[in-house]
Amino acid sequence: MSQSSGQADDAPQRALFDLIFGYRATQLVALAARLEIAERLADGPRSSKELAHATQTQPEALYRALRALASLGVFAELDGRRFALTPLGERLQATHPESVRPAALFAGAEAYHAWAELPYSVATGQTGFDHLYGASHFAWLTEHPEENALFNQVMTGRLPARR
Repeated sequence: MSQSSGQADDAPQRALFDLIFGYRATQLVALAARLEIAERLADGPRSSKELAHATQTQPEALYRALRALASLGVFAELDGRRFALTPLGERLQATHPESVRPAALFAGAEAYHAWAELPYSVATGQTGFDHLYGASHFAWLTEHPEENALFNQVMTGRLPARR
């Protein structure tokens, strides 16, 4: 017996949509890391307007990004457009013993853009990074010391075990 549209098990579709639009979460988390939102919330909740002022961002745009991050569990939205840290968000603090801030910054920058070249890589067998940036990743890193330092932080960080 077939089920009508509203009764069907939509878990597979939901799971695929989460995968398809996962890039949004990557960019949101990278943005939070870049703007140091977790550090700014370390002393307690703050309003999105205060955070926008502190980060020199547009208040309404930042509010929408913070709400999206709250929907992912990175921050918690409180009354009055205020936001607070969650256990996930705490790990975006650079000083947290289990910080993933370098990984968030790395994943939202050149690595992110290089992965967009996956169709090129599959079609040619060449790396998307080389195609996009005109140099191998390690050659490119020697010309970009800040990104090189970030890459080294990510590579030497403790990675959690996969389940």
